[in-house]
Amino acid sequence: MKRYIFLCIIALLSIASCVTPYVERDSDRFLMTLVNNTEKGTVWVIPEHGNNGCELSGELPDELKIKENAEVLKVDSRTKLHISVCENGKASVYETYHPEDQLKIYVFDSEVYRNTEWAQLKSDEMWLSKLSISAEDIVKNNYEVVFE
Repeated sequence: MKRYIFLCIIALLSIASCVTPYVERDSDRFLMTLVNNTEKGTVWVIPEHGNNGCELSGELPDELKIKENAEVLKVDSRTKLHISVCENGKASVYETYHPEDQLKIYVFDSEVYRNTEWAQLKSDEMWLSKLSISAEDIVKNNYEVVFE
């Protein structure tokens, strides 16, 4: 009987060591949630801060290079997308911003984004919305950025 209890305890400890919490909000990583409250599928483009000074930070790049100079995320209608600001310890687009900067997020209709060249999307300003939000406001809004 003691051996059976001992084996059960070992099995439980093994299982417990494999479980990690879903949300981590420490200095290295936290989750942000993008919320699409519309009936349209959307694509969210978050450009890197850039080297043009903070007043021009977050401008759309001339050439879109996903994961290099912008983050591109698809958020379906009436859904939430949870994202990690820091990906597996690698530098991300989000980390190019200073804490006092406004994070720029461009929201496009997914069909328009898919069927239009990047240069035209940018030059004709074909985004549905251009959100500008501070890190402080994201935290105050329970780590959510909402498009309505």
